[in-house]
Amino acid sequence: MNKTNKIILISLISIPGIIIIYVLAFLLESLIIPDECYYETHNSNWFIDLFYDFPSWNGCHPYPSNFQLILIFISGIYISYFFCKKVFKF
Repeated sequence: MNKTNKIILISLISIPGIIIIYVLAFLLESLIIPDECYYETHNSNWFIDLFYDFPSWNGCHPYPSNFQLILIFISGIYISYFFCKKVFKF
């Protein structure tokens, strides 16, 4: 595989990967936490604690944890790789 093909391959995997990462991040947040202010007066369950932190600089509103960011990044690249592999048959 020459240098041009490698650059094309990397861009074909990374562009859908970035789009998938953004979609997953915003979709997860809107589905899991429809109201940010709810957790100011209520306790969060273990699932919310796993995916979100409640930093004071954010007004104790849910903010994505490092675990969630890494999980979304890995799944976005994984989905993008197999999508490109099926579509472009490389």
